[in-house]
Amino acid sequence: MVENFVNVLFKIFSISAIRYFIVAGVPFLMFYWLMNPKFIKSKIQNKKPTQTDYVREILHSMQSTAVMSIIAYLVLFTSFTSYTMVYKTLQTMGCGL
Repeated sequence: MVENFVNVLFKIFSISAIRYFIVAGVPFLMFYWLMNPKFIKSKIQNKKPTQTDYVREILHSMQSTAVMSIIAYLVLFTSFTSYTMVYKTLQTMGCGL
């Protein structure tokens, strides 16, 4: 039971983290590395972020991802599911498939 909980939670967290790094990482690479000279004048702050600023932001994002993963597990795989409108199959509500 606990092993299943850890495996499912790890899968949810991993998928969410990968999505985060794609959705946040691609624009970061584009605007901070590839096109930095074009967009440097559009920055709100003049101070450049340090390595610790980047690490702190990523750690905070991973903490938020962990919390959201726990909530997703509770909603999808516990008795809370009966209180939601989440359907296991689309045919349950007649979506036409």
